[in-house]
Amino acid sequence: MKKIAYLLFAATSVFFVASCVKELAPEEVATVSKEGQVFTIALPATTRTALVEGKTVWAKGDSIWVSNGTKSESIVVPAEAYGSKTFSFVAKEVFLTEATPKLYIVYPYTAASKVADGNIQFKIPAQQKTGEFAAANIAAAVATDYTIALQNVTSVVKVTVPEETKAPIYSLTLSSAGNPLCGTCTVDLSGDAPVVTPPTTAGTDITIDVGGVPGDYYAAVIPGTFDAGFKLLAATTDFAFASETKETSVANTLKVNDLVDLGSIGGNLQPLSGDGTEASPYLLESIGHMIAFAGAVNDGNTFADKFVKLGADIAGVTAPVGTLTISSVSASTGHPFKGHFDGAGHTVTVNITASTAGRSKEVGLFGGLGDGAVVENLVIDGKVSMGGCNTIGALAGSVQSGEKGITIKKVTNKAEVRGNNTIGGLIGYTCGKPGKLLVIEECTNEGDVIAGSYGVGGIVGRSQLNDGSNSTYKPINKCKNSGSIQGQYNIGGIVGHGYYTAITGCENSGTINCTNCAATLVSISSGKFSVAASAGSGGIAGYLQNSSIGTSENTGKITGTNKLGGILGAAYWSNLTDCTNKGTVTTTGNCVGGITGWSPAQGNHTRCKNFGDVSGNNYIGGIQGYADMGSSSTSAGQKFYSCVNEGTVSATTEAGGGIVGCARAYSSNCPVQINECVNKAKVTVKYRGGGILGAAHAYSNSSYTVLRNCQNDGVVYSYRTDSDGGCVLGGLVGWCVNAPTGSKAGLRIYNGINTGKIQYATSTFKNVYCGGIVGWMKTGEVANVVNLGTISSTEGVQAEGVDTRLGSIVGQLDGVTANPQVSFVSEVYAPEGIATNFAGTTGISPENFAAKCANARTFDEWGMFVDGATIGGTSAYLIDEALNLWVSANTGYAYKSWAWGSTIGFAQE
Repeated sequence: MKKIAYLLFAATSVFFVASCVKELAPEEVATVSKEGQVFTIALPATTRTALVEGKTVWAKGDSIWVSNGTKSESIVVPAEAYGSKTFSFVAKEVFLTEATPKLYIVYPYTAASKVADGNIQFKIPAQQKTGEFAAANIAAAVATDYTIALQNVTSVVKVTVPEETKAPIYSLTLSSAGNPLCGTCTVDLSGDAPVVTPPTTAGTDITIDVGGVPGDYYAAVIPGTFDAGFKLLAATTDFAFASETKETSVANTLKVNDLVDLGSIGGNLQPLSGDGTEASPYLLESIGHMIAFAGAVNDGNTFADKFVKLGADIAGVTAPVGTLTISSVSASTGHPFKGHFDGAGHTVTVNITASTAGRSKEVGLFGGLGDGAVVENLVIDGKVSMGGCNTIGALAGSVQSGEKGITIKKVTNKAEVRGNNTIGGLIGYTCGKPGKLLVIEECTNEGDVIAGSYGVGGIVGRSQLNDGSNSTYKPINKCKNSGSIQGQYNIGGIVGHGYYTAITGCENSGTINCTNCAATLVSISSGKFSVAASAGSGGIAGYLQNSSIGTSENTGKITGTNKLGGILGAAYWSNLTDCTNKGTVTTTGNCVGGITGWSPAQGNHTRCKNFGDVSGNNYIGGIQGYADMGSSSTSAGQKFYSCVNEGTVSATTEAGGGIVGCARAYSSNCPVQINECVNKAKVTVKYRGGGILGAAHAYSNSSYTVLRNCQNDGVVYSYRTDSDGGCVLGGLVGWCVNAPTGSKAGLRIYNGINTGKIQYATSTFKNVYCGGIVGWMKTGEVANVVNLGTISSTEGVQAEGVDTRLGSIVGQLDGVTANPQVSFVSEVYAPEGIATNFAGTTGISPENFAAKCANARTFDEWGMFVDGATIGGTSAYLIDEALNLWVSANTGYAYKSWAWGSTIGFAQE
C-alpha cells in the first residue's frame, strides 16, 4: 500500500477508513462456488491526518491475512490492482458459513497474529523501516459479507534527520518511559472506531533503520496515553560523534490515526568517552552508545586489542553486535568482536527476535566473539527468541578462538533463550583452534533455554574442536545453571554437546528435559558416532566425546526419553571424576544412570557418588545405566573406581544395578571393571537386578566383566507378581548370560560382600534364581566373597514344590572355569537341602561342586573374628580375618585387599 505523491514515507502514514458492512443474508452464507467465494477489498477515499494528506493505493508486494476464525490464508494483491484502491480475490480456504459468519482481515500479512474472542490480534514490530511499507502501517477489518473496508489501527510519529550531521545517522530509537510502543495488541472493531488494547507488559522501544540517509522518518506506534512524552536517540558508527539524545513532549493521548511530529535529531552528536585503552576504555552509557558500538563492529571494526566498558545499565538492545559464521576450526566469515568487554557488573537487557536480528543464525548480544576476545563482569536480561533459528545464545551466537585464545568470565544470563538447535544460555557454539585455550569460567545461567532440536546447554549449546587428532581440552570452570533446559536430545545443564571439552567445578540445579533421545544403541563409525544418533541428556552435559567432567554436582531434576544421567547423558571416550548427583533421574525409556546414562567406548568413573533416585525401563544404574563395549574394539574398557550409590534404583523391566545397570564387554583388552564400589540403596526390578551390577554380557570368547572389592548393603527386590514369571536377583550381580565358553570369558568377582536382603514378591513365584552374590552365572570366576544377606520372598518361607533356585552364593550356576574360593554366612528361606548350598542349582552334581569348592569355609569353620569396627552397619566380628577386610577411613565402607590373588589360579587385572 502506498500514498501517491508521498513515496518517501509511503504507507507509514496512517489513514482512517469508514467501515462498509452489511448483514450477510442466509442464502449468501451457504453459497460457495466451485472457485470459492469472491470478496472485494477497498481502501478509503482521501483522508487527512494532522500533517499530511494524499491518496492511499495498493502497491506491488502488498499482501493481506484473511481468516474466518478457524482457518487463515494469505492473499497477494494482483498486479492489475497496483495503483488502485480496490481489488477482488477468491478465497480458497476461508469461507463465510453459518458456523463462521465473520471474516477477519489484517494488512500486511506479516502483522497478523490470530483471532481471539471475536477480536483481531496484530503485531507492531520493534524494528521498522521507512520507504515502501515495511510492516509498520497496520490496517484491519471485520466483515460479514463479501465487501471489505479496512481501518487503520495505529498511531504515527514523525522524526526528521537533517541534511547536515557530523556523522551519518545509523539508527533512530524511540522510547516512552516504559510505555508499550510495540508488540502484540488486540483491536475491537465492533464500534464506530477501532479500540486497541496494548500488551500488558512494558513495551520494547522502537528502532527505525536510517542507514545514513537524511529525511523524514515515520513509525507506527500503539495508540495510548504518553504522559512522560517520548525520548529520541540517534546513533552513528563513529565514536567521535557517537549519539544524541532528545526528549520531547506530546499530547497526553495518541488516538488511532493521529500523527505527531517529534522534530529533528542528529544536529548535536556527542563523542563516546574514552580512547579504547586499558586505562581509558570506550565507555558505553546508553542504548545509543550500544547501537553505535554494534554498528561499528558490524561494519568491520573488530576492536582487537581495544577496551570497551559499560558505564550504566542499558536496555532496549534488539540487534546483535558483530557476525561470525564458523565453517571449520580455522575458517570463518563475518565481523566478530575481538576486544576486551568489561560489563563492570551492569545489566544489558535484550529483546532480540528473528525480525530485529536481521538474520537467522549466530545470534546473541554478540553475534560472534573472535580470537583474543575477553568478556567479563556482565549481566544479561530480557529474551532472545529466535524460533526455528540456529546457533543462539544470550551472550553470543558463535565463539571462535585462535592463536590468542578467548576468555569469558563472570557473565550471568537471566534472559530466556529460544531457538532450534545449538542453543546455549550464554553461547550457542564454541570452536577452538588446537593447542589454544578457550576458557569459560565463573559464569551463570538463570534463564530458561528452550530449543526445538538438539545441542542445548545452560552455558554452551555445542562446544567443539573440529580436529579429532588433537587432545587439547577447552575448559569450562566453576559455572552454574539454574534455568530450565529443554530440547530433543543432547541437552545439558552446562553443555549440550561437547567435543574435547573439560568441565570442572560446575553445578546445575535447573530441570533438564529431553523430548526425543534415541532409544537405539548406535554403532561407531570411523571412531565417532554422529551428533544426531548420540542423543543424551544430563545435569551437567548431554553428550561428551573425548572430554571430561570433574568435581561437578547436579541437584536438578532430569527427565526425558532415553540415555539420561544425573551428570552426563551419553559419553564416548570421556572420563568423570569426583562428580555428585542429588537430583532425580526419571524416564520411561532406557539407559539411565545417577551419574551417566550410556557409554559405548572407553571411559572412567572415579569417586563418583549418586544420592538421587533413578528410574526407567531397562538398563538402569545408580552410577551408569549401560556400559556398552559391544560396539567398539578400542584398546581399553570402562572402569568404575570407588563409586558410591545411595539413591534408589528402579527398572520397570530389567537390568537394574546399584552401580551399573548393564555391562557388555567386547574383548579381553577392553573389559568393564567395577572396583571398590558400594551400593547402599534399594534396587527394584521386574526381571533381573543386582546390588552392584544388574546384568553382564560377554561379546566374545575372551571378553569379561570384573568386580573387585565391591560391597552391597541395599535390598535387591523383584516386584513381579504373576505366578508364571521369573526373576534373577543377586547381592552383587543379577545375571550373566550369553557368555561364550572361553576360559576367561563371562563374569569374575574377586573379594566381595553382600549385606543386603534379596527379595521377591510372592512365595509361590516360579523360576526364581537368587543368589547372595550372583543370581545366574554361566562362566567365570568367583573368589573371596561373603554373603550376610537373607534370600526370601516378602511373604516369608518359600512354598514347597515351587521351581525356585536359591543359593547363599549363586542361585543358578551353569558352570565355572576356575576353582571358586568362597566364604559365606547367610540365612536362606528355601526348601530343605538348599539353605546350606553354595548354589541353588549347578551344571554339575552337588558332590562335584563341593569338591571344586574344597577351600570354601563358613565363618563358623574359620573360627577367626575381628572386633572393634563396623562395615556397612554390620559388626565387623562377622567378617573373616582371613579375607583381609578393614574399614577405609576415607569412605567408611569395607575395603577388600588382594592378598589371595596368587593362590587361586587367576591373574590380577
